[in-house]
Amino acid sequence: MTPHSSTLKVPGASLYYETRGSGPVLLIIPGGPQDAGVFADVAGHLADRYTVVAYDPRGNSHSTFDGEPREQDLDVHGDDAARLIDALSAGPAYVFGTSGGAQIGLNLAARHPGRVRALVAHEPPSMMLLEDPAPALAGMRDLHDTYRSHGVEAAMQKFFSENGLSEGPDQDEAGPQDGPSSFEPSPEEADLCQGQRQFRILAGAWRHAAVALSS
Repeated sequence: MTPHSSTLKVPGASLYYETRGSGPVLLIIPGGPQDAGVFADVAGHLADRYTVVAYDPRGNSHSTFDGEPREQDLDVHGDDAARLIDALSAGPAYVFGTSGGAQIGLNLAARHPGRVRALVAHEPPSMMLLEDPAPALAGMRDLHDTYRSHGVEAAMQKFFSENGLSEGPDQDEAGPQDGPSSFEPSPEEADLCQGQRQFRILAGAWRHAAVALSS
């Protein structure tokens, strides 16, 4: 199903979103560097009973800042999601978010409860809820330092490696490698948003969530 693409102007940015299907609104929030496109298959499975709306959080892919990039602010992301629901005239919406998108969904539900009918928060990295968050926080600081010193690609490779995501299905069949992944996409994969390749590793979990929402 071909999505209907639109943009919504919000303070400081323009949000790109894709709409499929009809029925009550299901807002899908991607995580990390992913964008609305990674949910195309899931949206297709749900479009017969939901108006599925997936969007690029500000600063990701097609959702651009008005000026210079700014530091991430979870409250701003939560407000963006609320404004998108309002723009859709959807009333309270079903919301599914994964990883960082789950954090946005939790912020949305906490600060704009009237906009959320139900929330599925898939693997939110809520480190402060750990009994001892210090090791996880230290790891995140190290990851940020890697990004600042060696760039996005090095930080992404480190993140995926440390979270067991560095080996996809093809690599599993070939067996373990002697060194770290080169993290060099094929020409076809280069056309995808950064991080979309790793979506395939998590697709199984998201399909389970889709089945739960469709039942």
